[in-house]
Amino acid sequence: MSHVELYDIIALKNGKDYTVLRIKEKEGKMYFLLARIDENEKIDMSDIRIVEEIEKSGKKFVKEIDDEKVLEDLSNLFSKSISELNNEPILWK
Repeated sequence: MSHVELYDIIALKNGKDYTVLRIKEKEGKMYFLLARIDENEKIDMSDIRIVEEIEKSGKKFVKEIDDEKVLEDLSNLFSKSISELNNEPILWK
């Protein structure tokens, strides 16, 4: 994975594709707010994920956040973004 930008598509371990809706930095780490892309290439706002960008052996990956406390903190970080997304059209590149 190279430099991640808004609306890039990322495949998670569950085999589904997600698009990057927002990017935030916290304490030197990069986090992405993702929404699933359904089979009709529409954004499914009912399947939202927050992932952390990590580096292994010089390559960048994303790791899904599963720690409840960390997820809660990051949800607060993205909360304004989520409410904004519910009121704006999403334009594809």
